[in-house]
Parts: sequence; C-alpha cells; structure tokens
Amino acid sequence: MKKWLDQVLTAGWAYDGGTALQGKELLLTTTMGGKLADYQPTGAQGHTVAEFLLPLTVTGEYVGMKLLPPFTVDNTVDITDSQLAAAAQRYHQLLLTP
Repeated sequence: MKKWLDQVLTAGWAYDGGTALQGKELLLTTTMGGKLADYQPTGAQGHTVAEFLLPLTVTGEYVGMKLLPPFTVDNTVDITDSQLAAAAQRYHQLLLTP
C-alpha cells in the first residue's frame, strides 16, 4: 500500500496541478478478524471502521476522488466457507455494478 501511495500520489499528477485521479471512484475494501459490533465507539476497538479508514478517505478527497462506501468483511477469524463464498459473491457483484 505504501509503495502505491508513494508512486501514485505525486505532485503534478494526482494533486498540485495534476488531476489524474479526479472523479475516479475509490472503493476501500478491508477484512477484520473481529465482529462489526467491535468497531463502534463503545466496542472492543473503540472506533468505527470509517474512523480506521479516515486517512485513506481524506487522501482520496484531497485528490478529488469519488468515495464509495467501503466494502468490509468482518469476523474473518470464525468465517465459514459459505460465509466467505457469500462475501466473495457480494464483492464480485459490487465490482460489476457501474
């Protein structure tokens, strides 16, 4: 991820006069071992998923990207094969949707 950030987010290309990413969609995708309920202010993590992703969303906003709702898969520590397949299908459909 850092290499991508360093190579793509460059002055004159992505910002500071550059507009290469302006209007492009940004879909952040993440998995988490804990349950979604853990990712609440009063949950085990103490923060929401959106708060954890904030540095990337702010970066996307800075370069003029269109932010899409994040795609998350939670409870991956205990995920079953059928749950994983369902998540993969949801992600596949999301990527195919214009």
